[in-house]
Amino acid sequence: MEVCDTKQKGEKEKVEEPTHDNDDSSDSDMPAGPTEEDRLLAVEIAASYSPPGVEVEVALLNRGWMNGLFLASAPALKQEVIVRLPLGWATDRALKDYQKERWCTQQVLSLGLPSPKIIALGEMKGKPYMTLTRVNGTDCKHFRNKSKDMLAMWKSIVSRYTRECTQ
Repeated sequence: MEVCDTKQKGEKEKVEEPTHDNDDSSDSDMPAGPTEEDRLLAVEIAASYSPPGVEVEVALLNRGWMNGLFLASAPALKQEVIVRLPLGWATDRALKDYQKERWCTQQVLSLGLPSPKIIALGEMKGKPYMTLTRVNGTDCKHFRNKSKDMLAMWKSIVSRYTRECTQ
């Protein structure tokens, strides 16, 4: 899930709630989004983490250029889990990209910076997937057309990461 949580432990940072005036998520140049087949696959993947017979609910949470993000929840999961599936055109390279992202995420987590924890990478029915924990925060897509907000957010994240890496 593309989430930007800019708060660090013990730090209180006020992030203005972005407006959605220029939300261009319906751009005609966006690739086709996740299909019903993708949603059903996300259900199957999430159910594999639950005891048999436990119903899992899955809803489309977000989509980007390369992935569809599904939010899976069930009492047996004891948490909400994100199931990330590549859009059709990105399937061939997705597993390699997910492996690279897992390595980057491990580096970020080792520094104590907020990030989702990757639960698993795999392939089911010929389609790569990644499952990860949900991190509450502000979705980055809301900052897309707000260059001033985006710049401030990225400066905060990069400066914090740089400080941690160089100490």
